[in-house]
Amino acid sequence: MEKIKPISQRLRLLELVRLQPFTTLDARRMGIMNPAQRISELCKQGHPIDTIKTWRTDERGHAHYVAMYVWNPQQKRQGELWN
Repeated sequence: MEKIKPISQRLRLLELVRLQPFTTLDARRMGIMNPAQRISELCKQGHPIDTIKTWRTDERGHAHYVAMYVWNPQQKRQGELWN
């Protein structure tokens, strides 16, 4: 079994979130088991990604309360002053 390195996971998620919102379940289908950690790392690097909590149903019909990650270029970055 091939292990996906964290930097590769971050790059995959960054490419995806710039194209469309995605959920924790979507990331896990891509082989990224801890997307929250990778998104946190991307945010600390200054990428404007919002996290929204939402309900989604998996392939087996089970409902889960998961994170949805959304690219938000209007987001104030850490250290910026609020108007």
